[in-house]
Amino acid sequence: MWVYIVAFAQPKDTLGLPNIKSLAQRAIAKSEQLKIRETMVEKCQLDKRKAYNAYLPKITAEASYTRLNDDIVFPENLQQLLMGTQQLLIKEQVAMNMAPMAVPDAAKVNFTTPYTVSATNPATQPLAAAIAQNMQAIPPIQNKNITKVNLSGQMLLFSGLKVPYSVKAANHQEAAYRLLGESEQMTIISQVTSAYDKLAVISQSEEVLDNTEHSLDEQKRYVEKAYKNGLTINLSREKINLVFQQLALKRIELNSNKNLLFSRIEELTGLPADSAALLHPTLNEWTLNNFNGSSSDRPDIKALDEGILATNFKRKAELSDYVPKIVAMGKKELYKHDLSMLDPEWYVGVGIRWNIFDGFTASNSARQAKADRKILEYRKQEALELSDLNLKRIAFDIQKNIELIHTTQSQVDIAGNILNLSQKQFEQGLISLNEHLTAVNDYERARFDYIQAIAQERASVVEYLSASGKLSLDILQ
Repeated sequence: MWVYIVAFAQPKDTLGLPNIKSLAQRAIAKSEQLKIRETMVEKCQLDKRKAYNAYLPKITAEASYTRLNDDIVFPENLQQLLMGTQQLLIKEQVAMNMAPMAVPDAAKVNFTTPYTVSATNPATQPLAAAIAQNMQAIPPIQNKNITKVNLSGQMLLFSGLKVPYSVKAANHQEAAYRLLGESEQMTIISQVTSAYDKLAVISQSEEVLDNTEHSLDEQKRYVEKAYKNGLTINLSREKINLVFQQLALKRIELNSNKNLLFSRIEELTGLPADSAALLHPTLNEWTLNNFNGSSSDRPDIKALDEGILATNFKRKAELSDYVPKIVAMGKKELYKHDLSMLDPEWYVGVGIRWNIFDGFTASNSARQAKADRKILEYRKQEALELSDLNLKRIAFDIQKNIELIHTTQSQVDIAGNILNLSQKQFEQGLISLNEHLTAVNDYERARFDYIQAIAQERASVVEYLSASGKLSLDILQ
């Protein structure tokens, strides 16, 4: 006589095989979506660096060649004035040289070409010779061939608050992407947990089928023995064979689902399907100590808050284009030969740059940022309304599934007792084989229901933790 004990098999030795936490860690490390979020965070950090780099000096080296149609010279009347001025200066100097005793040597001007007194006209010849020898042509203001080589620099001293606003916008955008990454992690953990629990359901369902098949083997031996002794008919043997075929169909379906789960685990975690086939997970009830979760704690809701702040600072940064900017500037000419009379060799200075009218570019960008902020605010409001209702629904589902676990556990106990009694009565010939097979089927179905109830309770707990923003690797069970 067989006694049916209501219990599940102990977990098989899985030493060296990954558990649910390590599988979730592998999935997080493999996720392409998380890598995209990390890249977005890096972009925000580059945006901050670009904003700060606006304060760094910009140094430019320039070389150019220009040919004008003609030299740039003084006007003709100004040239005549300058030539007349030279003649006056020369006459004055000649007079000073003709009277050496009256003028000190320090006040005399030595001309480059000495002059001599002519014998024919000693009074006028020295003056004419001095003027002819010392007159110089008036140089052009700028030669027509111009070659320039210079270094120029510019440095922003005050950005009109555009830089600090841009940095704050990038900081909040970076925080938003990090929070979205946390939300993506929770989604990955939920997916891994779902696949792992489904695999556990199949694994424990196979154990139920193993126990049922073991029981039917004993029944088959009993029926075969009775058939040989003429105590039963061939119909009983065929009924047992039919039940074995039904078990085979259930195993085919379980194996098909199990192979799909192996592929799913490989897709999520990168663990090869043949390694995943070595896993033998078991189901345990996941108990929550409290249900005080809040939708506002969800990372995606917090990401919306950060996005709202980012767009607000982005709007301020756009409007700061209308605030005057202060810049320092300087320039150094490296090639001085072709400089005009008016070109400096170097200069430094400080200037103000005020964007008075830009064709509404900054104002339109600010309006666009304001519209983006409103969109995020509406999304947050909608998400909070739906999430609060969803949290209440999930909490009710958890309570319902806990009650289902207790109820199905009681059904397993009752079905096990009925099966034990059925076994005794069948061996004593008090009930038919059909009645006994019905008891076997009821016990099997009760155990399946119990396994499904635990899986549903775990799924609802994971959903609640995810909806309240508390799902993490640390609390996985």
